[in-house]
Amino acid sequence: MYKKLRYGLLTLLAFVGLTVNAQGVTFDFDNDYETLFPGMGLSDGSGSSAGDFTSDVTSTVVDGYTVTVSAADPEATTPNRLWNSNSYRLRVYSGTITVSGSGIETIEFEHNGNFQLSTTSQTGELVGNVWTGNANKVEFAVKGNTQLKRIIINGEIVSVEPQEVTIAQFLAIDDSETDWYQLTGTVKNITNTSKGYFDLVDATGSSSVYVYGFATAKGGGQNGALVEKGIEEGDVLTLIGHHYTFTNSSGSKVEVTSAYFVSVEKGEVVVDDRTEKDLDHGTETSPISVAAAVDAAKVIGKDKASEGDFYVYGIISSIKYTYSASYGTATYNISADGEEKDVFTVYSSYYFDNQKWKEGQTNIEVGDEVVVCGKIINFKGKTPEFADKNSWLVLLNDWKPGALPDPVTYAVNVEEALDAAAELDKNATSYDYYKVTGYVVGTPVYKRNKDGELFGDVNLYIADEINGTPTFYIYQANNKNNELFTESDLNLFTAGDKVTFIGNLKNYVKKDKETGEEADPVYELVEGYLLNYEVSPTVTVTIPSSGLATFCPARPILVEEDQEVYIAKELQEDKVLVERVSGKIAANVGLLIKGEESVTFDVEEQGEEPEDNLLVGVLDPTDLEEGEAYILVGGAFHPCTAGTFPAGKAYLPAEAVSGAKVIVFGGETTSINEMKAQDSSREIYTIGGIRVKNAQQKGVYIINGKKVVK
Repeated sequence: MYKKLRYGLLTLLAFVGLTVNAQGVTFDFDNDYETLFPGMGLSDGSGSSAGDFTSDVTSTVVDGYTVTVSAADPEATTPNRLWNSNSYRLRVYSGTITVSGSGIETIEFEHNGNFQLSTTSQTGELVGNVWTGNANKVEFAVKGNTQLKRIIINGEIVSVEPQEVTIAQFLAIDDSETDWYQLTGTVKNITNTSKGYFDLVDATGSSSVYVYGFATAKGGGQNGALVEKGIEEGDVLTLIGHHYTFTNSSGSKVEVTSAYFVSVEKGEVVVDDRTEKDLDHGTETSPISVAAAVDAAKVIGKDKASEGDFYVYGIISSIKYTYSASYGTATYNISADGEEKDVFTVYSSYYFDNQKWKEGQTNIEVGDEVVVCGKIINFKGKTPEFADKNSWLVLLNDWKPGALPDPVTYAVNVEEALDAAAELDKNATSYDYYKVTGYVVGTPVYKRNKDGELFGDVNLYIADEINGTPTFYIYQANNKNNELFTESDLNLFTAGDKVTFIGNLKNYVKKDKETGEEADPVYELVEGYLLNYEVSPTVTVTIPSSGLATFCPARPILVEEDQEVYIAKELQEDKVLVERVSGKIAANVGLLIKGEESVTFDVEEQGEEPEDNLLVGVLDPTDLEEGEAYILVGGAFHPCTAGTFPAGKAYLPAEAVSGAKVIVFGGETTSINEMKAQDSSREIYTIGGIRVKNAQQKGVYIINGKKVVK
């Protein structure tokens, strides 16, 4: 140990490593920033000037010494600042740092590998991160990103001899910010040439370490030694650096930090002209290793998925998620020995038989042996992995598809289905199957694409009783034998029919994309299909308090003599005349019904269509243009706004009733364009004629006879 070593000797020790004993005068920016720069605060980069050096600022005096930090250069985009991190708080990008005081002979800058200073003083020399000389003021120019923990003035200079170790030995030692280690290995997987990010692999190829930043000389920061020295993949490189373990949510890995160049031997350039056809894809009984999968991904190329499937054996080393209830996929890493190194990522992968993961299946754990099959990719040239949703489990320890218990099928009613779905985790799908039986409530909906073509599935609600509550949602179910619905199937069943669907239960919870708030859960049957249906012998029409409703039956009905059912017969001057009908009425006929609360009709096999009926019935939701039709709302007909007219109802085409003022029921009339007198209670209808409790959603409503836009 020696004190105040002359800077002439420092050059000879550039590769040895120097540090200054902390017994000197220390400016600790991490812990003493409030004392050193009172009132400065900390910056978080959010736009506030707190912690930013907007002008030259000199620290408080510490044992006769000060440190002055200048404002950043005028053209600089990032200000010099005190950062809100727990370490290396002083971060400068341009300008100067000046150390002042009597008899300065040594200055050490303790940094994190980001260090780009040069001395502007006439005396002394900066070697690495240590300045030696003799001056009362030393100014340093900031050449780029520099992050400092401490500055130590006039401490005792200590030479630190780097310890020569193998890469395997380096992986086993503890982290240190002061100890230096010399490593030799082959450069592989360069991900950033300018800063120096790459793997250093030993001669056996079994051990590697990640180099995070590589300088030409000690303390030089990340200043592009790979470029300056012409280092390429395959070169044998000797370097010196610190040991550091980087940890995040994906796991931990050992890195070489503050690394700098010692020597290099150029490796032989080997051209890899292999294609996917040259690779071993493995089989279910003879899968390839993780190392072979990593190599194969590189051969296939950056961001290009393989054409064929690969079978890969490995041990799970880390798990991002055991499975996602929303997508039915799992993401995890596998390696040869279960350690989090030399890994291959299984990204968004399915369960056995390429099926989605479901509630109740065996969850994966670190240490599990797996064989995974699928298409592989070298994602962004950095991550060899199975491509998104293109892989599935073949083996999980001793589990194979045939070894899994078969799903149980339960026959339940609506109430039992709701209870079972409520027991599932949020957005989880049941492993077992459920046959759910109930009565159709409302009109089934068959979705179409923008060209009007059917998707071939149906959405509907069912209940334990006709027109009952609560209801259970059947989501995107197929027809019998799991086949798609066609145009001829659309009126296969309707409100009041008894149906049975089979599928999986789901507890679906939707989250608002903007607010993040979760809606109430929807208990539903998914990935299901129709087993059977029974046509209801009757159909019931709910009558609003106005006493008038329109109706379009999906099947022929019998209208009794005492039931008040009408068609719109003809236009006569300013009146629409209606005619009472009875007997067997055909399906898809527009009808006007008078009554209280509800009217029930028997369903017939066939019926007749009344002649000259102006009312148009619709069995499917129908888009109407503004003013195209008059629709019944609250006991009176109103010109419609643009929107979707609900199924199972009827409207008057605008051209058929043009100029009409009233509708005549024998000696009674109901107005067109004016609301019929109602009781005093508040009544709210959608423009489609559906009565609602409140008008919370945006749209057009009829409230107590007046049109209101929300």
